[in-house]
Amino acid sequence: MIKVSRDTLLGPLQRVLSVIERRHTLPILSNVLIEIDEQGSATLKATDLEVELHASLELESDGPRRVTLPARKLGDIVRALPDGVEITIEFDSGHAVIRAGRSRFRLQTLGADEFPSIERTEVRTRLAVPQKVAKWLVDKAQFSMAHQDVRYYLNGMLLEVDGKHVRSVATDGHRLAMAEHEIATDVDSVIQVIVPRKGINEIGRMVSDVDDDVSIAIGQGHVEFSVDGARLISKLIDGRFPDYRRVVPQGGDKLVSANRVGLREALARASILSNEKYRGIGLELARQLGAQPALAAVLVRELSPGPQVQTRDEIKAWLLANATHDYHPTSTCRMGPAEDPLAVVDASGNLHGLDGLMIADASIMPFVTLANTNVPAFMVAEKVARDLLATLSR
Repeated sequence: MIKVSRDTLLGPLQRVLSVIERRHTLPILSNVLIEIDEQGSATLKATDLEVELHASLELESDGPRRVTLPARKLGDIVRALPDGVEITIEFDSGHAVIRAGRSRFRLQTLGADEFPSIERTEVRTRLAVPQKVAKWLVDKAQFSMAHQDVRYYLNGMLLEVDGKHVRSVATDGHRLAMAEHEIATDVDSVIQVIVPRKGINEIGRMVSDVDDDVSIAIGQGHVEFSVDGARLISKLIDGRFPDYRRVVPQGGDKLVSANRVGLREALARASILSNEKYRGIGLELARQLGAQPALAAVLVRELSPGPQVQTRDEIKAWLLANATHDYHPTSTCRMGPAEDPLAVVDASGNLHGLDGLMIADASIMPFVTLANTNVPAFMVAEKVARDLLATLSR
């Protein structure tokens, strides 16, 4: 006989239920194994032959016991019971009788000896990583894992450990994601293992955004994660992961930064009209205003010799009447007469000449047109352009 409170049993039971598939090849795989030792410490185990999950709890028992019960039926029963109620489970000739208050349930059991376990292999290395780091490593790469790809080694995530770093890498052949965290380990050489998709998903559920460590043991054919009374054992994918270092661009000199929320919202709006199969959109990148040393370029649709303007307010008023919202860097822009320019801005945004921030004479423009277009470029002081864009976006 087993006695345990509903609240004590529910947490560990829900933790292992995620491993159990609704469709299975062996009847025993739909059951949860309950192992109880002489001290009343119990372990719940569930597996799908690829991933095995253990959860520990304390209960009262009349002695050591190993028994299996239908996992989802047991979970539904425990969830439906009121908080704090005590559950009693009695076993008799292949059945288990569950009592709680005035409720009574009878479930069929299967032999515990039939319950399969993932074979443990020799452990190559052990390391401890803060849970929030493990969660970050999983979250930053798992979206790039392939799903049911014929290249079976892509249907998982590469876990790479060396003497100073732990990395997570995933790719589906079209995109690649990599996350790296610096951590001291006792690994002499680089260790690479491929954890299958389901194992990665379960790891993501196990860990939380806290500083407590998760223990990782990497074996020849399995990997084991232990945290907060729970343990996950996963088989490894036997294959060679692509050399991701050859895919990641090296020495890139074009760096782009953007507001994360703003970029995500813009992508969501643009994707509405994208191809339903490929979901592709185009990106047009332009130099950010703040990246220019002193000036920003503003496109002018119709540039005609206007009044003589010299102050910032006059420049702003002229721009409000003539400029559009768009702005792009130009190949080379000159400010002033071609034979004696006040300033020149090159393709990298470097400013040459011009001691002040005023435009002396609007009538001497345009200077040059944008590359491969007939649109003239009008150069203004950065602050003026910022004021202009702020005004236009109201």
